[in-house]
Amino acid sequence: MRNTCRFWLPLFVLGIATTTVSAQSFRVQCPTSTITHPNAATAEPPYAGPTYSGTNGYPSAPTNVNGAIKCQQISGGDGFSTMGDGTQTYMFSFGPLSGLADIANGLPGTEFPDIFNSVYTGPALQPGDPATTDGASGTGPYLQGTLGGFSYNGAIGQVVDADAKAAGLCGGTGQPSCIDGHVDPRQIMDVGVMNGNIPAPLMAIDEDDEFFLTLTNVGMIMRPDLFEQHTVHFHGYPNASSFYDGVPDASVAINIGASFTYYYMAPDAGTYFWHCHITPPEHLQMGM
Repeated sequence: MRNTCRFWLPLFVLGIATTTVSAQSFRVQCPTSTITHPNAATAEPPYAGPTYSGTNGYPSAPTNVNGAIKCQQISGGDGFSTMGDGTQTYMFSFGPLSGLADIANGLPGTEFPDIFNSVYTGPALQPGDPATTDGASGTGPYLQGTLGGFSYNGAIGQVVDADAKAAGLCGGTGQPSCIDGHVDPRQIMDVGVMNGNIPAPLMAIDEDDEFFLTLTNVGMIMRPDLFEQHTVHFHGYPNASSFYDGVPDASVAINIGASFTYYYMAPDAGTYFWHCHITPPEHLQMGM
């Protein structure tokens, strides 16, 4: 028995080592329907009446469907800024990875599922898009509202799952869509590493919406050894589960090369400040 174990164990380990690896950490998530919003919407629906009704203070089952599903993807990354005296200062920024054309024209990057889940079909994405594609850094001043060549508002990097399509597992009658959150990480890195925004991308949802927010941690080219995690934390938001609250030890922190989709509902109107709530000294020095 001892000799048999010595013979098979190396083969077993070798078999694992040669198995095809198909894992992927970058993902996006934007469903077209949920239990709360069973019908796909491509525009904000009219108010249909109170969502819940009841007697004597006891709510009944939902009676009206209000709001819609909306989605957004953002990047989180670190970098260094060179000051006038040559000193390098650590900095962190969020950047847009969806709704790029809208954001370039002063609008939020929050999109309905049909827009968010659309596949980019234009020329190869460039670092700094959409400004790069539209020549905003060329001669003449950049004017808001003049961008025309770049019109994509979907999730950067989202592509058809080629393996599932080739295997006949999607796209057919009665089968799920081949757009299932699978992404091309090259597009995310090309755009996300270079597009940190200060202030961070604007998000806009309506009361009774369900909001799926994907944070993708693109890391830092100059110092990949920092291994900084990132989160999204809202101040004063009334209905964010602690699991999605972005606070250390109470929720998930996203590592470099990974994505995480936060889920929110919007019961009350308001304006909310959000930031990364991870705890390394660099973030604390910048006010988180």
